[in-house]
Amino acid sequence: MKGVEIVLSSSCRLAARDGTSVTTNFDILKLLDVFLNVADAGSMTTASRRLGVTQSAISQQIKLLEAEFGSALFDRQSRPLVLTAAGIALYQRGGRLVLDARETWAEVRQASDMLLPHLRVAMFSTLAASLVPALTAASDAGTLAVQTLSIMRGVSRSHIQDLINREIDIAVTSDALYQQEGIERHELVREQYIVLLPRGTSAGSTDLRVIASKLPYIRYTSRIQSGQLVERHFRRLQLDITSKFAFESPQDLIAAVAAGYGWSVVAPSQLVYSLGPNRQVETLPFPAPGLSRNITLITRKGEFSNVATQLSTLFRRVLRDELVPRVAALLPGLPDAFTLLDDDLPDLQAVGQEVDPIKG
Repeated sequence: MKGVEIVLSSSCRLAARDGTSVTTNFDILKLLDVFLNVADAGSMTTASRRLGVTQSAISQQIKLLEAEFGSALFDRQSRPLVLTAAGIALYQRGGRLVLDARETWAEVRQASDMLLPHLRVAMFSTLAASLVPALTAASDAGTLAVQTLSIMRGVSRSHIQDLINREIDIAVTSDALYQQEGIERHELVREQYIVLLPRGTSAGSTDLRVIASKLPYIRYTSRIQSGQLVERHFRRLQLDITSKFAFESPQDLIAAVAAGYGWSVVAPSQLVYSLGPNRQVETLPFPAPGLSRNITLITRKGEFSNVATQLSTLFRRVLRDELVPRVAALLPGLPDAFTLLDDDLPDLQAVGQEVDPIKG
């Protein structure tokens, strides 16, 4: 920010843990955080909801910051709000300053072995059945550096928005938010999607057009990442396949296939989670070029790095010990169906041996 000097001159009183008060110069960081939220949201109203404060409070803090710099930071005639030249300069420098402050705070906390007071973790249900018991046990045993723990299930897209809005701290998701800055990522597993049909209906063909000509297509809704991913892939392949039924729940979708209502495309973890003891389905490999998704643990960079590393290690161990054998037993002919990933070693372990369609 050429010609502008940021002075941490405003002070505030904070209560220490022993009840005394200390003086700190963090007001400017608070104002910068508010400014960044408004810039990202394009609206003071939206930013106020994300931060849990009133719109008037947001407006006052932006005015304080503009008074400090002697320049307007937003063009208020535009909707959504547009940054001025001064606002752009502050956004570029201020974001780094706030991130550095958060990373410093997180490193000091970790260095002093301070437990996080509370951790909020969200994941989709297909993995939660295996991961949640291990996560709960680690928290109860004290091997996870948190005092209290909240666990949420739901669709991946809502988890992403909750992480951005600071309503959760860590998400296990199929959307790694590569388009979003300030996100720390730990890759856990790669899954190859498979074709799922009612038992006795495949005739060995993996041509999706042939399958669709014989059976109705059952899809996931666009509310979940799998639904969006499969539909985009169909468009790339110029496949015009219409669906008769759409489900949000893997259990409902797979039950519909098992009941003979049509065929679908699912991920192995969804199949393992949802398939009942009477396996009235059969699977085929997804035709070339194939379709896969990565499941990733994500958090805001610089805030929960130590805990995120602990959880990624724990989750990989659970996936290796529980999900890998179950997928291997269910899909012995699909060697790349479920591959554990490591941050440094992309192919830690794959499941399966032979390449043949299986019948359940």
